[in-house]
Amino acid sequence: MRNYLVLLNNWALLPNATIYRGNKKFDFYADETAVPQIIKEKLVELKEDATVIFKKVGETTKLSSDIKKEGKPISVNEDKIKGGKK
Repeated sequence: MRNYLVLLNNWALLPNATIYRGNKKFDFYADETAVPQIIKEKLVELKEDATVIFKKVGETTKLSSDIKKEGKPISVNEDKIKGGKK
């Protein structure tokens, strides 16, 4: 599994567990052999252990892998972390 930060095509269905990081950027995990065809532009690609595979010049947005490595929650909203209200 790899962690991606991307710009998506218009009217695309989002992969499960996608997090909006602001400024039209979406953060999600996908298998490297089955990357969704909804990607308009790839900004960052990381392994699950936060090893950088690809990073567009000047990109500073943190991804889920980076935040997990620091020991912080991946989202500020508690409902997003738990998977919604139950």
